[in-house]
Amino acid sequence: HNLVAAPDVNSALATLEPPYPGYRRTEQALEKYLVLGREPDITLPPAAKTIEPGEPYAGAEKLTILLRRFGDLPNDTPAFPQDLYSKALVDAVKRFQTRHGLEPDGRIGKATLAQLNTPVSRRIRQLQFTLERYRWAPHNFPRPPIVVNIPEFKLRAMNPQYTTGLAMKVVVGGAYRHKTPVFAADLKHVVFRPYWHVPISIQRAEIVPKLAADRSYLMKNRFEIVTPQNKLVSDGFVDDKLF
Repeated sequence: HNLVAAPDVNSALATLEPPYPGYRRTEQALEKYLVLGREPDITLPPAAKTIEPGEPYAGAEKLTILLRRFGDLPNDTPAFPQDLYSKALVDAVKRFQTRHGLEPDGRIGKATLAQLNTPVSRRIRQLQFTLERYRWAPHNFPRPPIVVNIPEFKLRAMNPQYTTGLAMKVVVGGAYRHKTPVFAADLKHVVFRPYWHVPISIQRAEIVPKLAADRSYLMKNRFEIVTPQNKLVSDGFVDDKLF
């Protein structure tokens, strides 16, 4: 009914889609990858060790084609040696790493190589799943929403026009450890600089080994040791008696 009476069909259809800018960006990315999907996949050769900047690299020519295809290496980049992991390629790999949630160190290790060798068909499927998840998210809010894009490690607070009014980085859990839950709920209050009680599993697996190597780890990272009654035991060096 709304479409029949609408003076502009495209505008009416647009109101049925999620209002998030990220949804639009994902649509644009999907269009790009659908075009890329018509080209044969490029697979980089396996490496016995991490490829460091400036090193010879047998896969440099294939890497150049791949990064240009993805837009991380501009087509007008000046010519450079095709058998060397040169600065131009390193800068392009850093851009690729940033886009894929990797540490942008410019080194081609196992994780970076796996992302570079991911088939375009899988990227297309990931983008399609992302669009579907956006469609399942609430579209209307009594107040402008705060949206956390977990894979991007970023929070955006929307204004009444559903454009970004505030953006900041966030810390999220890994895919298989310390998972970050996915949910939609009303935000009733905000706690600035909240205390975090470290779970026993993390204390044993992560904190204790770091303390064993560096007794000042607590002070450097602003941890406190307290009793069950919340009495402060230490917020500085930990000696062997306490440890």
